[in-house]
Amino acid sequence: MLVRLLIFLALAAIGLFVAPAQAQVAVPAAVKPRGANSQIAWKAQSVHQVGTAVEENASLTLPDFEAMAIRNNPALGRARARVRAMEGAQIQAGLYPNPVISYSGEDIGDAGSAGKQGGFVRQEFVTAGKLRLSGAVAGRMVAQAEQELAAEHFRVLTDVRTAYDDVLVAQRRIELVEQLVGIGEEGVKTANALLEAKEASRIDVLQARVEADSTRILQGNARNRSRAAWRELTAVAAVPELPQTPLAGNLEDLGSEWRWPDALERLLLESPNLAGAREEIERARWAVRR
Repeated sequence: MLVRLLIFLALAAIGLFVAPAQAQVAVPAAVKPRGANSQIAWKAQSVHQVGTAVEENASLTLPDFEAMAIRNNPALGRARARVRAMEGAQIQAGLYPNPVISYSGEDIGDAGSAGKQGGFVRQEFVTAGKLRLSGAVAGRMVAQAEQELAAEHFRVLTDVRTAYDDVLVAQRRIELVEQLVGIGEEGVKTANALLEAKEASRIDVLQARVEADSTRILQGNARNRSRAAWRELTAVAAVPELPQTPLAGNLEDLGSEWRWPDALERLLLESPNLAGAREEIERARWAVRR
């Protein structure tokens, strides 16, 4: 009979306290991200979707690497996972506490007796709108995690663009050095022809060969710098296995100049770091109210 009574009490507790919890899941609109800042974290959706495999000798563009970095960079993956974790914590914060049901028995069957049996049902009552306030605090933590994701998004894109420009510079350096190598080889041929015509000395030929050898050293250094810049770019894009291919781009079109007042104004309006700090302040205010 005691066991049946405990089961009945448990079912009653579940019916009374778990069902109303569903009404507490909804988060007040005030805790949701507001304005343009809430859209910054999701700008990745507008970037072109490309595969990591590229055709041989195909020219890759900056949007290609931006898309690869957004999809593969582990820092962004960690930031996205934190947003999902905070969203789960927000749901959990608005749920009513689960009831606790306990049963214990001692000396059962001792001398043919039922022994000592007992149990209890415990339920924590949350009053004064604490569930709503807890959900509001958790909502601000979600908004803050979204701003952290936006900041990481911009940070990764900045690294990709910097590395991409470095590769373009390295490509251009190789082109210029190869021209110097051609000029050096032509200088050696010209010096030999002048030596045969007895219009130049052997010293002139040796000097031309030294100049040609110097350009070949510059060529090797330029290729090494190009490989290093490529490794940096593929590391930021999280595709280190990508073979080196020519990049599309013009060094003279790397971007427009920014005026300091305009840059400062945009920073104050759109910076996810500042938006995250504001969300932290709001979270603290809701926590005080709770």
